[in-house]
Amino acid sequence: MRFLVSLLLLPYFLLAQQTVPERTERIVIPGTSESYLQFIPADYDKDRLWPAIFVFDPGGNGANGISPFLEVAGEFGYLVFASNDARNGRHSENFDIAGRMINGAISNYSIDAKRMYVAGFSGGSRLASAIAVLSKQMAGVIACGSGFSPNVNEQPTQESFVYAGLVGTADMNYAEMHAAHAWLNKFDVSNRMFVFEGEHRWPDPTTIKRAILWLEMGTEKNAKPEWLAADRRYGDSLFKAGDFLMAHKEFKAIRDGKPTFAQRKYADSLLAVIGQKDDVMQQIREEDQLLAKENKLLNELSERYLQDLKKAKKASFKWWNKQIDGYTITAVEDGPQGKQAARVIRHIQAISLESGFVDQQHKDSYDKALFSSKLLLLTDPDRGYYHYLLVYTHEMGGKRDLALEQLEDSFRSGALKAPEFTTYRLHQQLQGDKDYEDLIARYSTD
Repeated sequence: MRFLVSLLLLPYFLLAQQTVPERTERIVIPGTSESYLQFIPADYDKDRLWPAIFVFDPGGNGANGISPFLEVAGEFGYLVFASNDARNGRHSENFDIAGRMINGAISNYSIDAKRMYVAGFSGGSRLASAIAVLSKQMAGVIACGSGFSPNVNEQPTQESFVYAGLVGTADMNYAEMHAAHAWLNKFDVSNRMFVFEGEHRWPDPTTIKRAILWLEMGTEKNAKPEWLAADRRYGDSLFKAGDFLMAHKEFKAIRDGKPTFAQRKYADSLLAVIGQKDDVMQQIREEDQLLAKENKLLNELSERYLQDLKKAKKASFKWWNKQIDGYTITAVEDGPQGKQAARVIRHIQAISLESGFVDQQHKDSYDKALFSSKLLLLTDPDRGYYHYLLVYTHEMGGKRDLALEQLEDSFRSGALKAPEFTTYRLHQQLQGDKDYEDLIARYSTD
């Protein structure tokens, strides 16, 4: 069974109040409670056609989604629209939500039908690619941190769009994105990977800009010389800085991404130079070997997790302790093995978070959430949010005394601070409880 990791539930997905970024505007869709953020270039002119990007954040946070695009949108003249309502867990609804946003944008602005793009991160990436596959109206996809929808009819085969896959070296979906690249190559879909140093997150504006430039080159018959120069600049900077491993990834991506003849020749020349560096090539071979096995490894971990979840009340942590201890030690190492170990830990965290909340409609959900919360703490015992989730699990499971006991233990250890805890908005059952209020007051003054 392929366990699709679509969202690492960091606190800001659930808890942060949305702040509308500068130069953007919140638009409410008439007749609904739905909204989106939009960015319109200062020199917008309705008498000419403009390119547009439709963005989907996994938590339905348009501010998170639109922010990485603002710099390039302002520089190159893109309209950007980011949904506040399409989010993970609303599969069928998301297409209607996205459709209303896209149709509203097309009605209100002069948008070039040949230069419409969809972008997304994590679960939003899966949604973006599905929209492109089903609508047949998008020129390109900017897929960040996740590949395709798990539904076969929403996966790309013979497509007219181009596909930019952006992923961090420590992203738990790193191997999945490589597999997506291979899948698209099989169907001759023009695509390219953009790898950056980082975890499972929205890419930085520089990486977004590189991807958009490549998309433009992929949808324009004659790429502008300045685009070609900009496309090479990042790889050149890595090469000159001596970061030959990342430079190799970049120039290989250029070579494999249907480049112009000049681009291919340039990439091949630098790959040949890097190919003479035995230590770098050894790391590349090592990473290739690890990647070949990584998806299988992650699937096996997911299967073990699901098996333990079925018997959550009696499940042992002995096996998990051994696995996590080993990966934690390896994760601090430089090189491909260290990065893979970090990705494995992120994967364990992600699958635990996806199942780690109490559903009061299901009798055994408390035991499952408790198992998941404890597993999270094994991966990172000092992370305050994971301590919070354990308290919340007891709270929503009706275990008041255990919730208060865990909360005090977390405060006492310093892993969780009272001011930090009170910023979270999920806790409900303890509100107004005198012992809870006294505990918060006591540790707020320490």
